Amino acid sequence: MEHHLTNALLETIDRYIKGELVEEELLAFEAKMKENAALKEEVLIQQQLFNTLNDKTTEWALYKEDPNNKLQQELKQKLNTPEYQSISEKIQHIGQEYIQELPPKKNLSIRYKRFISAAAVVLFLIVAGISYTIINNQSVDRFYYEYAQWETELPSFVEKNATESTFAEAEASFRNKEYIKAIQLFESIEEDNELYPYSLLYIGASYASSNKDLQALKAFNQLAQMDAFAESSKGLWYATLIHLKQGDKDKAVDLLNIIIKDSNNYHYNQAIQLLEQL
Repeated sequence: MEHHLTNALLETIDRYIKGELVEEELLAFEAKMKENAALKEEVLIQQQLFNTLNDKTTEWALYKEDPNNKLQQELKQKLNTPEYQSISEKIQHIGQEYIQELPPKKNLSIRYKRFISAAAVVLFLIVAGISYTIINNQSVDRFYYEYAQWETELPSFVEKNATESTFAEAEASFRNKEYIKAIQLFESIEEDNELYPYSLLYIGASYASSNKDLQALKAFNQLAQMDAFAESSKGLWYATLIHLKQGDKDKAVDLLNIIIKDSNNYHYNQAIQLLEQL
């Protein structure tokens, strides 16, 4: 690999996966991943491990149980079958060993080795064909980075509506990558404001840029349901991108099929091309 897995780097990966990095840290870390393919691969491996291996302790299971996560539930059901019960027990044993031997947050390089041991079990599942869908879907996140061009696609109102000081300040914060401040300002815009739908766009983009995908989806889905707004289909398109970022190919395809039903929908042609690639 082109990077060394120091405790500091593992700590950063850990916080990145949990969405705990502040804006400056997040931007710097994502810039490193763009320049270092090996680091990005490492992050994807770690994230897949955190999504796959479950334990009742908060330190082991960084992601809470999600009944809407089809892949997570499918793998869990498979592990609960008699055929793979022994594998499930091994994973739990590794988790218990980790909890008993290591105090929280201590020696992340050893923690990493624990995860690699668990990864060996996951690799066995992959060979057995259980995790084929997970691996296949994991690769679709590249389409998010290809199509999510927030800086150029989101409409600007700073000069056109100088009187809308709150929106203008919020947009300026977004352009300056001050996403937390931007979200706070955009969320203060009332629903009866004509710029409210656009504030949802910026809120979703701000959350997506902060690696908070669930909040981004909430904003884009809300926009997609605003039938009175002429550009509501933008919510469908951007929600699709978030699903791709999460590796949820099925949900992305469902939304793309809705988009291509109407040629007036936002990015209709791109939706057709994307469906062909998926």
